[in-house]
Amino acid sequence: MYFFYRPILFLLFITVSYQKLSAQVNANSISIKGHIKESSGNEPIVGVVVSIPAINLSTATDTSGFYSLSFESKDTLEVLFLMQGYTTQKKKVWNSQVIDVRLISDQHFLKEITILGEDTAYLSSNVQMSKITLSMKQVNSVPSLLGERDVIKVLQLMPGVQKGREGNTAMYVRGGGPDQNLIMLDGMPFYSASHLYGFFSLFNSDVLQDIEFTKGAFPAKYGGKLSSVLDMTMKEGNKKEYHGEVGVGILSSKLMLEGPIKKDKCSFIIGARRSYMDLLISPFLPDTSKVSYYFYDINAKVNWDINRRNKISFSFYNGKDNFKSNFKNYNFSNNTRLNWNNILGNLVWDNIISDKLSSRLSMGASKFYIKTKQYLFEDSTGYDYHYNSSIKDITLKYEFAYKPSEKHSINAGIQMIFHHFAPGAFIKESRGMITDKSDIPVKSQEMSIYVEETGRLSSFFSYNLGGRLTRYSVRNKVYIKPEPRVSMAFHLSKKFAIKTSYAEMNQYALMLSQNILGPPLDLWVPATNNITLQNSKQVALGIAKDFKHSLTLTIEGYYKKSFNLVDYKEGASFLVKNFNSSRYYTWEEQVTQGKGWTYGSEFMLHKRAGKFSGWLAYTLSWNWMQFKELNLGRKYPAKYDHRHDASVVVIYKPKDKFSISITWVYSSGNAYTIPTSITRTINPYPTNGAWTEYYYTIYAPKNSYRMPAYHRLDLGAQFHKSLKRNISRVWDISIYNAYNRENPYYYFLAKDGSTDAGIIKYSHYKLNKIVLFPIIPSVSYRLIF
Repeated sequence: MYFFYRPILFLLFITVSYQKLSAQVNANSISIKGHIKESSGNEPIVGVVVSIPAINLSTATDTSGFYSLSFESKDTLEVLFLMQGYTTQKKKVWNSQVIDVRLISDQHFLKEITILGEDTAYLSSNVQMSKITLSMKQVNSVPSLLGERDVIKVLQLMPGVQKGREGNTAMYVRGGGPDQNLIMLDGMPFYSASHLYGFFSLFNSDVLQDIEFTKGAFPAKYGGKLSSVLDMTMKEGNKKEYHGEVGVGILSSKLMLEGPIKKDKCSFIIGARRSYMDLLISPFLPDTSKVSYYFYDINAKVNWDINRRNKISFSFYNGKDNFKSNFKNYNFSNNTRLNWNNILGNLVWDNIISDKLSSRLSMGASKFYIKTKQYLFEDSTGYDYHYNSSIKDITLKYEFAYKPSEKHSINAGIQMIFHHFAPGAFIKESRGMITDKSDIPVKSQEMSIYVEETGRLSSFFSYNLGGRLTRYSVRNKVYIKPEPRVSMAFHLSKKFAIKTSYAEMNQYALMLSQNILGPPLDLWVPATNNITLQNSKQVALGIAKDFKHSLTLTIEGYYKKSFNLVDYKEGASFLVKNFNSSRYYTWEEQVTQGKGWTYGSEFMLHKRAGKFSGWLAYTLSWNWMQFKELNLGRKYPAKYDHRHDASVVVIYKPKDKFSISITWVYSSGNAYTIPTSITRTINPYPTNGAWTEYYYTIYAPKNSYRMPAYHRLDLGAQFHKSLKRNISRVWDISIYNAYNRENPYYYFLAKDGSTDAGIIKYSHYKLNKIVLFPIIPSVSYRLIF
């Protein structure tokens, strides 16, 4: 524990020392500071550009909407406050003062702005690469499956991000698996991010404010995952008046309410969704074949502005999926219960210590669990199976942001996570005999320190230099892992830059997935003394070019190598292991570790504003894996190794009350393992004196077959209308897979014609495909008040 407390005491010492030194400010300099919020609801706005064109000086607001600028001048200067989607404001300054600004939302969709003497707004001016920032206006305008607007589905249209099965929310980022993505909402990490067997994400778009997605050049404050970071922020709630939104779709309905608890000081926001498949379908099914499914989620947040320098917020999430089925006839019954649940909470204290130093203290807790129960009755014999798996976290984090000048900033912090893994518990009951087998729960601690500096040495060169040091302990094993992070940008002109980066990441919570169609029976396990933690090293090189009319171009090439990846051995599964009554195998005995490497290039042309907006994205990539105990030790392509991946998104809004959108996607087919032949043979051990036959399947090398290429076209339209008493309504019409492309969801092998004695050749079997999503029209209705 001394490893943890020593850095905290050091950071507190720096804080106290700085507060004393900050009083010695140059009396000849001018300092302006303040908060920038929305005029309608007092909601802080992140990323507002605060610019003084006369002296070519600018900055941007942080997550709390705070900004500060220091400069020397004897003249009266004009300060601009600029943000796409808001009306630009101007202020005159001649001395140090506090300037709080309330920006008015521009009703025109992402109105283009012209920034004179300003380069901070340009993508090429930022040292950060491999990062995507989305506005909720763009997310809500993209056509959606069954009318459910989904952040993750939109991110799957970005370069370097590949989807899993069709309609699934799993993200495979630069060759990494879905468990290698750090997905956070208000600083709360999620271990599972999907509803409805992975078809929809957990996140209600009505309560989201900001979305930042990073797939390389990771800032040092992020750690614990290998492939990407999705950092989302919830709205704080309107501090002036009460508002709400009701939505009704084909699959689910939702409600959002926000308003002041104390005007201009304290606010709340709450959003809730529930599907009603169980209410619409289950009553019409026969008693012998009952199926019921539903999901719900609740988001809530309370914010309290104690004073200008202190703010406290509490965020909460609870989401659950529940599945039931009951099939029976005269001598057979199958009763199944399955549910999975995410519960998270996070308390945050933001403190502006001075104009140049701020801190954030957060304390959070989370729990993710899966529970299954199945009862089988056949031929007078009953079997009762239970499976439970969970992971619980308690997280403490203390962070500092120090900005000594407009060209330099330093971020530092410390984090501690207490993990509790319960990998599985299984009970089998047959004819009164009970067998209870379970993996012993594992506790681990993850303690990290990070520091990074972002600076601009000249108009030509900027950098981000930092690192993260983590101490991970489990059982009697201790890992101490450094993670260096370096990003550099060479600004060849005001609107053109060459960027490069290097980042190392480590992952301590590992996921074992079942390669089956169905619910997310994923097993989260810790790195242990027997299973080594995962590690990745990634290097990237690219260019960023800004054009007129909010148009940007990025091209990046990358190479990433991952070590100690984990997967099941051939034929192993946590669902199968428990049926061996003579020998119980733990999950550690059933897995193998290997390596993976991926490389490729990404292209994106993005128009962020105007009547026409959208993007064109293309990825060319290779993704290989190699495990000593899989595929005879030979390398093989990953299942979701898509050589080509492209997407086109066009959003057209000629008027405030109407918009149309078009999305087209294309990707190479998934890699697949298929059987090449099936052999009939005789069981050498007769049963009751009789010889029996069984079939032996021979498979091709792992993932050596390719599915056909995947492509589809989606169309969408939105109709807005203002009603009486500040009420408006929105009709959202979408057509998924408009030209009815029969994209295969998965394949299975079935007999096709008669068979001969002896060896059954492949020609006697047929590979059949299942198509899950034909053309699907949908409509949803929203009432905003």
